[in-house]
Amino acid sequence: MIQVAQASNTYIVNQTGNGNTAMGDQSDPTVTNNLIVQTQNGDNNTAEAEQIINSSDGVIIQI
Repeated sequence: MIQVAQASNTYIVNQTGNGNTAMGDQSDPTVTNNLIVQTQNGDNNTAEAEQIINSSDGVIIQI
């Protein structure tokens, strides 16, 4: 699931394997210039990341 409100936000998902689930939420209109990168290798992985409420210039990297 991808939720991005501002064009200045970026959400990248890389998945190798089966049964993986990733969720990134940047849907708050006060969130700008943020990056979420989620990389999943293997099977049945789950990753969630949120950037909310006046978040600016933030980076989340999950491997």
